[in-house]
Amino acid sequence: MPAEFLQHATTAAVGAVPIYVAFIAIEVIAIRLLDSSSSGRRVKGYCLADTIDSFALGLGSVIIHGITQIGPLVGGISALYVLTPVKMPASQWWSWVLLLIGYDLLYYLRHRASHRVRLMWAGHQVHHSSQYFNLAVALRRKWAPPWQLAFNIPLALLGFSPTMIGVVITVDLTYQFFLHTETIGRLPRWFEFVCNTPSHHRVHHGSDPDYLDRNYGAFLIIWDRMFGTFVPETHPATFGLVRNIDSTNPLTIGVSGYRDILRDLRNSHTLRERLGHVFLPPV
Repeated sequence: MPAEFLQHATTAAVGAVPIYVAFIAIEVIAIRLLDSSSSGRRVKGYCLADTIDSFALGLGSVIIHGITQIGPLVGGISALYVLTPVKMPASQWWSWVLLLIGYDLLYYLRHRASHRVRLMWAGHQVHHSSQYFNLAVALRRKWAPPWQLAFNIPLALLGFSPTMIGVVITVDLTYQFFLHTETIGRLPRWFEFVCNTPSHHRVHHGSDPDYLDRNYGAFLIIWDRMFGTFVPETHPATFGLVRNIDSTNPLTIGVSGYRDILRDLRNSHTLRERLGHVFLPPV
């Protein structure tokens, strides 16, 4: 079962790369057209060094995750699925709807934790480290073991197979890729109310005080509305971190969060301070 999961995930990831590159090229052209038009819309666009960093960080993430996913997380989820007495039928449409809703809720919880627990933020901040917002930034993934897979344990216990979970993860990553753009404004109100959109996700990537730690959703924005973390886009976001990483070296960007935690641990004098530097929200 783990081998089947990894085979599907690897095939989908490799097959999607040319599609991602093609859409990045289309966005570059679209930005040039917007700049030359009389629409008045201005977007920050692309920076070559920043884009190279995004691709390098994405490649590093694939390598790290490819190594660590072979281990206990995928195997553990597969073992739980085998042991659970319930099996959700992959042939039924309602099974996929339930899986999508369940996955989306668990994603919201995991994503929110990634912003509020410093150890998790140390990896996730890589994705927020760009001061640009474009499709290439979507490829800028964290350098950390994929312990977020542990958040999918409830899905396995409910009888969703690792292959079904892998399909939903792939669909989720593809959907979120297209959220990372300034070239799309507001979508229809009903869609903006229910689903995550580029407008909502621009807020999520903003370092402005009123935008910080908002709009965690994956496919859906309803969890943010329900749990009080939704903020609409009211002004152009300032992209990047509150304290940006002063480097274009992907190695530095990839490990900077963990380096800062180790620095603070060395300077700590009590157990309470040390635990705070690891598990309390980033400051």
